[in-house]
Order: sequence, then structure tokens, then C-alpha cells
Amino acid sequence: MTGTIKNILYLSSWYPTPENPFLGNFIKRQIELLSDDYAVTLVHLVPDTNTDQISVVLTKEKRFKEYLVYHPRGRNGLQKLRNQKKALKEVFVKIELVDILFSQILLPRALQFVFTKKHFNCPWVHIEQGSYFSPGSWANSSMLRRAIAIFSIRRVDSFLAVSDFLRKDLKSVIWTVKNYFKTIKGAKDPFDTFEYLMNLSMAQFILHEAINAEIARYVAQYQSGVDVN
Repeated sequence: MTGTIKNILYLSSWYPTPENPFLGNFIKRQIELLSDDYAVTLVHLVPDTNTDQISVVLTKEKRFKEYLVYHPRGRNGLQKLRNQKKALKEVFVKIELVDILFSQILLPRALQFVFTKKHFNCPWVHIEQGSYFSPGSWANSSMLRRAIAIFSIRRVDSFLAVSDFLRKDLKSVIWTVKNYFKTIKGAKDPFDTFEYLMNLSMAQFILHEAINAEIARYVAQYQSGVDVN
């Protein structure tokens, strides 16, 4: 891909909503930092058991656009997936241009990310920090959950782990995927130092800055046409 990347679409499995204001608030902070340099649009689906309609709520934050899309939850897996696709299509018509897709925390919304990449036909960079890739958790995951993860990872252009510990877990449990898992430079393993436990806010700031720097590097490489893998 060549040209100047200005428009970033961001999706995450975790993100704060009025109904759940603390889930993934660190993701929102990450997007705020990213928005200092790029035009960022956040899309987050909110399943609602009390509605049979799709409702798109746009909040123009100080530094980015936030779309919360409320949609019917669905009674089974196929119906849930169909409702999610309809909700994404509803909001995508409001987004004029996407140069690159960034996603964070693969499960349980991996298929939403896959659909988004296919819709916009753009590079996809994923940032992972979920504990479900540890060997113990992975072994206890359902076959469907593991299949969705592998299916999605195969379609990611660049897959970044927030720590080297997580990268090693990924390589050990997703050995069937020919994908090069990288570690975000400057990110610390979550519990490897006493300082991290004693000063969580500073550790979070270090991680945010590391992710932001890595995103900037990947954006620069994509727009120059360099293979980042």
C-alpha cells in the first residue's frame, strides 16, 4: 500500500459503554493517544436483548469519532453473527475512508474484525493482550473458539503481542498458523517486576506509549509498501 495513511479504523473486543463504563477503558485511552497524530474512528457493537432495531450512536470525542452500535442480540450463534454483520454494515456506510484497520483483544469479536477487513479491503494490524492464549486456558477452550481464533489469525496482516511472554504462548498454542507473532517494543510483561505491581498507572502509560510508537511504525511501513512481517 502506498500513499499517506491518515484514516484509522479501530475495533476492540473490550471498550467502555454507558452500560459497562469500566470494561476496556484503557483501550479508549490508547485511541486518544493515537488520535493525536491520525484521524481515528472507533466502532463498537453493543448487543441489546431489549431491541429489535439497529441504532447507531455517534459521539464526537475531543480527538476521535466513536460509534456505538446497538443491535438485537440473537437467540443462537448464527443469528448473533447475522445481527452483528447487519450492525456493522449499518455503521460502515457512515465511514467514508479507511486506510488501515487496528484491532485489539481478538476474542470474542474476532469474526467482526475479519468482516471489517474484508469490507474495507485494507491492511489489518492486531494487538493482543488476552490471557486466553496461555497453554492452560487454550487447552480448556472449546473447539469452536479455537477454530475462530486460528481462522482469524490467518487473515491478520501483522499480529503484535504486548509482551514477549504472550508471544511465546501464541507460538506454542497456534503452531498451525504460519504467522510471525511479534512483540511490541518497550512493552513490559504484566507481572515480571515489582515496580509494575507497585505502580500500575506508570506501567499502563509505558504500554500505551509502546503501542502508540509501534502503531506509528507500522503505519509508516504500510504506506511505504514495505512488508512489515
